[in-house]
Amino acid sequence: MRQLRRDFIKERWVVISSERGKRPLQFPEQSRYRPRGDPSTCPFCPGNENMTPPQVYVVEGDGGWKIRVVPNKYPILSPGEDGERIGEIPFISAPAKGVHEVIIESPSHFDTIGSMEPFQVLLILKTYRERLKDLKGKYPFAMVFKNRGPEGGASLSHPHSQLIASGFLPDSVERELRVFEEFRERGICPVCLLMNREVESERLVFQTENFAVFCPYFSAFPFEVWIVPKKHLPAFEEAEGPLLEELAGVYRKTMGALDRALDFPSLNMMLRSRPFSGGKYHWRMEIIPRLTKPAGFEWGAEVFVNIVPPERAALELRRNL
Repeated sequence: MRQLRRDFIKERWVVISSERGKRPLQFPEQSRYRPRGDPSTCPFCPGNENMTPPQVYVVEGDGGWKIRVVPNKYPILSPGEDGERIGEIPFISAPAKGVHEVIIESPSHFDTIGSMEPFQVLLILKTYRERLKDLKGKYPFAMVFKNRGPEGGASLSHPHSQLIASGFLPDSVERELRVFEEFRERGICPVCLLMNREVESERLVFQTENFAVFCPYFSAFPFEVWIVPKKHLPAFEEAEGPLLEELAGVYRKTMGALDRALDFPSLNMMLRSRPFSGGKYHWRMEIIPRLTKPAGFEWGAEVFVNIVPPERAALELRRNL
């Protein structure tokens, strides 16, 4: 059986190909995350700080640093880009102005979120919050994200994540903001609506007092999993300490389950939070293991094909908690 499911938050269709999902869960070796490299030559390892640009933020402890934040050596956007937008619609160009930072998550070259001490994961989340706070008011939009493994787009295996703040709102974000506004006029939040359904479904992986972890009904990718605060909270940078402490345990547990179920997959994590420019929103973490590659139909029609139904993915993750 194959089903079309509507992602009403991102406004796209997803095909759940349940017949293909009945096959044994075997994914190519290149989709795995395997820590590589020599710590003595890794630019993110202690002792090699001169191999990165000067740090803009640091968390110290145990006689050294616990987390460092440095400008990306090869940024997508740059604060030095100045100038006015030029050209007439649709031929417009503008400076690629923004900030691109690397958050070095641990001094240990071989750490993973699932294997770190809970306090280290909490420090990572607090760093996300503090960097977002610092950039708020300077740019209209920012996103924290994590690329892990070769299929996830990571060029270095040392545990790290990234932050990009931009001088523009991406089209996908503007589209989501319109969806949130349309739902607001009906008196509901689309993420709250989704979460309230998923906590009662077989797609729930686990829940705590303040968070729900589930594989969304409209998952576009195999083993896609969301971590969503149960309260309607728009901006991650406004999260209080106790909530982050709970999230640290939830994030660590979720990543550990993915690593056990899928043998350390390459993945992407996106921390989706309200743009600094405002609007209705509900922040969450979206984690997408990179087990399959979108091909011609996905890119051409913008309809993603998921070969592992989210119901099965959630079951496998529950078995590996």
